[in-house]
Amino acid sequence: MHARLTVIIVAWNHPELLSGCLAAVLRHLPEAQVLVVDNASEPPLTVPDGVTLLRAPRNLGFAGGNNLALPHAEGEHILLLNTDVTLPSAEPIRILQAALDTYPHLAALQPTLILPDGTPVYKGMKSGDVDPRCELSHCYTASDKALAVGGGVLEALLRLSGILGGK
Repeated sequence: MHARLTVIIVAWNHPELLSGCLAAVLRHLPEAQVLVVDNASEPPLTVPDGVTLLRAPRNLGFAGGNNLALPHAEGEHILLLNTDVTLPSAEPIRILQAALDTYPHLAALQPTLILPDGTPVYKGMKSGDVDPRCELSHCYTASDKALAVGGGVLEALLRLSGILGGK
């Protein structure tokens, strides 16, 4: 199979997000090769027939998960998706593909991001991390992503101040 488009979806836990993302991709881009990277979810994720599932030995993060999948991509164009992405139609992807065909010197493109309430994300916009689960209780907890970023900042400050070894 040689697909014109390969879609790579990196997933970790939250099968409901993966299911919604896959449903939109399979509905709007049926000719695409679809690769899903399960970033060591518990329990392991499943995918429908026709979708290739790659299991990471541990959570590699978004970049590491994509790097795991890229050697398996057969498409001329590659679309990297998070599981919280919803494709309203194939049109945005077709526009990006046409731009890549028109300007072959381009290596990558990013579409306009639109928040779930319809607000477009623009340069310089200040917004918080959007939790697609839309559960009020999550407003009072720190996400794993926030904890990781905070931990990295704290480690850098401790190293720079000399409290933690190395600079």
